[in-house]
Amino acid sequence: MTLRFPLLLLLTSTALVAAAPIDLGSRLELLVDRFLVERLDGVSLKLAEPRPAGAALRYEKPWEQVPTGTATIVDDGGLYRLYYTALPMDYKSESAESNLCYAESRDGITWTKPNLGLVDFRGSRE
Repeated sequence: MTLRFPLLLLLTSTALVAAAPIDLGSRLELLVDRFLVERLDGVSLKLAEPRPAGAALRYEKPWEQVPTGTATIVDDGGLYRLYYTALPMDYKSESAESNLCYAESRDGITWTKPNLGLVDFRGSRE
């Protein structure tokens, strides 16, 4: 009988903790599971299916021929700013330094690469 009481107490306290609402504050949460959803009446959770839409960004400048896989997109009040790194085609692997590149977009699909003229690359500021 002494073993049942602690078990009952444990089950009761677990139920009380699980029933308490989760305070999200003002942060955004992606609802991809049932952890934050109490019930689904007439709806279901479904992730969007990707669809091919072509290349969003082409590596065509001499300093960006080899993508390095590092990229960051910042939403700057409706202007998406993409910062990414790449290498020139003739880089030497033992001493390669990646180049920080920039592109921008209003819709996140069509990207332009403005000529900022900030850095010299092999004698050109293009």
